[in-house]
Amino acid sequence: MPRGRRKTCEEKLEELRVMISSQELQLKELRQKEKELLKQKKEEDLRCLAQMMEEQHVSADRLAEILKETCFSRAEA
Repeated sequence: MPRGRRKTCEEKLEELRVMISSQELQLKELRQKEKELLKQKKEEDLRCLAQMMEEQHVSADRLAEILKETCFSRAEA
């Protein structure tokens, strides 16, 4: 049974380039989705932090002080 003609190196290269291009496009789309999800996660984290600060009656300035003190005391240890 005949298999058909064999592909030339040029044809194989062209097919490979098309596949690479397709994968690059897919990778670009995946990176964009990752970027969007990271942005959503950051927004959720900030909302959670803001809620915790409100519940504890802590201002942004006071939280910054607390974090600086904590970091400073760890650096001394």
